[in-house]
Amino acid sequence: MERDAALTQAALEMAQLFGASARGGDPESAGGHLRFVLEKNGVSDAHVVPFTVRHEENADASQHFPKLVSRLERRLAPTHIGLGSYKGADGWTTTILLVHRGAAMEEPLPRTAAVGQTLRVSALIRRGYFRSRLLLGAPNQAVVQESPAFQKDRRLEVDVHFNAGPGRYALEIVAESQYGPVVLNKSSVYVGVEPPRLPLVRLRPPAGSAQVEDPAERLISMVNAHRVSHQVAPLKWTESLARVSRQHAREMSERRVLAHGSPNTGNLVTRLRTAGVEATAVAENLAEASDEASAFRAFLASPGHARNLLLPGMTHIGIGVVGRYYALTLVRLDDSVRVPAQVVPGLH
Repeated sequence: MERDAALTQAALEMAQLFGASARGGDPESAGGHLRFVLEKNGVSDAHVVPFTVRHEENADASQHFPKLVSRLERRLAPTHIGLGSYKGADGWTTTILLVHRGAAMEEPLPRTAAVGQTLRVSALIRRGYFRSRLLLGAPNQAVVQESPAFQKDRRLEVDVHFNAGPGRYALEIVAESQYGPVVLNKSSVYVGVEPPRLPLVRLRPPAGSAQVEDPAERLISMVNAHRVSHQVAPLKWTESLARVSRQHAREMSERRVLAHGSPNTGNLVTRLRTAGVEATAVAENLAEASDEASAFRAFLASPGHARNLLLPGMTHIGIGVVGRYYALTLVRLDDSVRVPAQVVPGLH
């Protein structure tokens, strides 16, 4: 792995945050702080493995490394590392950030831009990835543009236009791999508005303040309400799709990795065929989150996943939830046309 200065600075800030706090913080707030710190330091890699430990002496942190290694996904092996330590009243706190850099940006994207401005995105794509493209999500979350990228010698180059008004624009570099589509880079550019100066931390409602429901049912309600608000027909629940989603969510939970492809069950098309489900189009949204509301917000923050939610041709849905892992399967079922499922181009 290569030592990265921006990752090291982000790791130091996270170590200071946890080291100065008497509590470690819940995963949701910690994740919000991490995303903010990474963005502030210009780190836009999509695959980041954070690891924070408290210990007595600086050298004592090494005894925790086997646990860190057990969390790594071999197909997304880390390429860069950042490490920072902070000594507080209760001893040392060390944060390690491991990154799989599938797309190395030639120049960091600016955090701010003007309405109507055009920005050129250039990146070097790591070997093993192909058919890269850029997805641009507009501030209203209803418009997602996909731009196939000019690519030669693994170099991606594409122009993006901030012409949908002021707000936060989400950019994702997506590419295909032998295991299916992979998001390589996620960036935010604040157009005509100020970027956040502090991380956004969402407070949970008090226990018992809301009726306890099945998280899958609550999530499908959010999805269909979102579709209706954008004049798109709601989706019908299908138990066969839910079983496929639950099985994949269970496998992700066991492997502790968020991935569309599986070494055991293949990609979504393979999983549906194995279950006897045939469709004319399929799409899949995945999230690791503390609750269904956080998962839904993660979908909206990702251009590819946000577009999947509003696909007008989809008719049925199935959702699986296991622990912190959410799998949402959308398909178009047409009884008059029975053909093998095909992934919608550019979607994941």
